[in-house]
Amino acid sequence: MGINLWDIGAVATGAIERDREHTAENLKIRADELAAKRNALIQRKNKKYDAEIKSYYKEKAQWIKLIL
Repeated sequence: MGINLWDIGAVATGAIERDREHTAENLKIRADELAAKRNALIQRKNKKYDAEIKSYYKEKAQWIKLIL
């Protein structure tokens, strides 16, 4: 009883299928990580924008006081 090419082919096919499954899982995890990172970045930029708008209106009110 020896090893023939069909046995080697079956093992290789199984290994390739398992690798595809692992790759799909890893890609899904990475996509979730990137989506979370994108959302965090958007929230941070929105907070910065709100702070800048608030600062602008505060400075604008000061200039109006000086002009009038």
